[in-house]
Amino acid sequence: MPRSRQPAREPRSAAPSAGLRVLAPLDESDQSQRALVYALDLAAATGGQIKLVRASGVEAEAGVDSLARHARDLQDAGFAAVEWSVVEGVDAVTAILDAARAWHPDIIAMATTKRNAIDRWLNDSVTDAVVRAAPAPVLVVPPDWTRPPPAAGRSGRVLVPLDGSPLAERALGSAVRLSALMRVELVLLRAVDAGDLRSDSAEVAVRGARAYLRRTAARVRSALPGQRVSTRTAVGAASAAIARAALEDDVDAIVMSTHGRGGLARAVLGSTATAALEQATVPLILLGPGTLAGSTPASIRVRAPVRTGDSHHVGEVHRIVLDLDQRAVVGVVVLGRGPLARDILVPIDFVGRLDEDAVVLRLTSRELDQLPDFAYDQYLTPPPTWTAFAPFPTGPVYVPVVQRKHLGPTQHDVTPGARVLGSDGEIGRVERVELDPATAEMTAVWVRPGGDPAHELRVPAEWLGWDDDHASLRVQAARAEVEAYLGRQGRSFTRIG
Repeated sequence: MPRSRQPAREPRSAAPSAGLRVLAPLDESDQSQRALVYALDLAAATGGQIKLVRASGVEAEAGVDSLARHARDLQDAGFAAVEWSVVEGVDAVTAILDAARAWHPDIIAMATTKRNAIDRWLNDSVTDAVVRAAPAPVLVVPPDWTRPPPAAGRSGRVLVPLDGSPLAERALGSAVRLSALMRVELVLLRAVDAGDLRSDSAEVAVRGARAYLRRTAARVRSALPGQRVSTRTAVGAASAAIARAALEDDVDAIVMSTHGRGGLARAVLGSTATAALEQATVPLILLGPGTLAGSTPASIRVRAPVRTGDSHHVGEVHRIVLDLDQRAVVGVVVLGRGPLARDILVPIDFVGRLDEDAVVLRLTSRELDQLPDFAYDQYLTPPPTWTAFAPFPTGPVYVPVVQRKHLGPTQHDVTPGARVLGSDGEIGRVERVELDPATAEMTAVWVRPGGDPAHELRVPAEWLGWDDDHASLRVQAARAEVEAYLGRQGRSFTRIG
């Protein structure tokens, strides 16, 4: 079993602060020493804390002595908030990930020496493995970058590449916090690859990209009052645009999300983050799948199969009830099968998880059968006390029928084949509704354009209204503008329950 060695008496740390908690894997290599410089600067500039971690094998005692010496040197230099641990009997990746899960850092500081994806795959890069699995963003320092991050009081810039996808936008939270702590300017970048587009289509795409950045920048500025947030639109491949913008704008770091494909798939298929890492001459702060897992939106697909908590397939999602004013998913209507051959309204509180393309309820088949039928002009409004409700394993589920009321002006149900209309006609048909699984907040609707089975369009919830004349969702934009604004996206969107 692995063992973790720490000082018998932990160094006295400063009082808890809002600064960054930085985990710094440390061995005798030059690259880890280079990453330590950035780790110390980040912690010092934000009034945060640092923890050193090392994996040791047969040289365990030497590893303990080395790390203890580093910690003492840092304390002698005036850095009091230092912790350290040496983990024996495991490889470096396991030691780093175990320390991250136990210590809960805000960022992990590492460096890389390999510039080529094939090299990293063949050599089983520790940095790549940590990025894919870490529960925190990973600062990756490239080989030829030696300038430290901006210290407190010095103006700096952080580049955030965006493409309209929810994955890319997950990086904004980390960038905003970094900007708030260090008072750095955020530069939001959108690249438009117009190589295969006609000139008029390319112009529409660029206009859409600029509109997207304006809206996104407005949201970021509301979270960073008084701080500078700028935008930049580029034409060309995303990775080249990121490297060029980083150089021309003299940024200090790039913050972005990554799918984190590993091994041969990553080397052959590539990714924007991989290409950016190979080309960039500034540090990248990467949010991998382990960081994104807890906050990734889920989605409910129209006609998705529905299972109960006791694993019975009971029907499919026939309607999704939305409150457009509150931007919330109220519930789903299950079109029953077999003994449950009726439409049953299931409040969102009873939806347990979204498993791949299925909806899994927190109810047994018997409990589900006690829910009322759904009437087109009525739905069940769960009272506030239901927010902590959980079905009793043995008792009945009591549904307060007095809470039933007619649909209000902001509540509507999305049915199979529901249309989304733009200013120039139909944009497409609703495929699924995206939501925050923790709060049931509706974040977007995914629309499949007619005649294009390979792609979907993501329309943010704040864009949506209701068209009473056509009983359809309405967007105040033309289809071309929606496509240019957000981009056309495939089925790579991750559903997490």
